[in-house]
Amino acid sequence: MAYEKLILTKENGIATATFNRPEVLNALDQELHIELHEAIREIRDEREVRVMVITGAGRSFAADRDVNQQASFAWSESRPAPDTSRPSGTP
Repeated sequence: MAYEKLILTKENGIATATFNRPEVLNALDQELHIELHEAIREIRDEREVRVMVITGAGRSFAADRDVNQQASFAWSESRPAPDTSRPSGTP
């Protein structure tokens, strides 16, 4: 699967998920959080993958939640509210 904000590699039994938003110190927005969940689902049943390493591109692993996105959710009526019954509104 192709991801926009996450780089997923698999080599020698190791899956590496790299947050790829270095311009905002890899702050977690909803899309990145969903992509991480999708990557976990992608590799969880692969027998050859024994471990997953989660890292960040650039100088930061993850700066926390993306406050810009949080603010836009609070002030935007055009965006649907996230589904809080599941992590990051994931299906």
